[in-house]
Amino acid sequence: MTRRAWRFFLEHAGYAAPPGRTVCAASLARAEEQAEALGLTFEWCEDECPDLSWMDEAEATREHEVLGCIVRSPYGEHLASLWGIVDADANYRRVIEAELAAEALDGYVAPIMGCP
Repeated sequence: MTRRAWRFFLEHAGYAAPPGRTVCAASLARAEEQAEALGLTFEWCEDECPDLSWMDEAEATREHEVLGCIVRSPYGEHLASLWGIVDADANYRRVIEAELAAEALDGYVAPIMGCP
């Protein structure tokens, strides 16, 4: 994991306490690095049926970009996804990709390594 990636996630990602900001940032930086090494890809596409019911009426009537992100193995397998991502900038997309990579790697790497 690079220091640059760790600092990025330290600044832009959320965290749980415990384990805290530094541990969570390091976990996302490692997931991003492992996903790249394994050739996982991230496909961003329009969410055609977004649920914006959580927004107040004025906000919901405003124009929003609502997307989904799918993580795929090098063989095209769907490993994880998240939908209803509203107005994500490049930084937030990177955080989402790292979080999805962590989720996907949990179920993808263990079988490859012969783990249960």
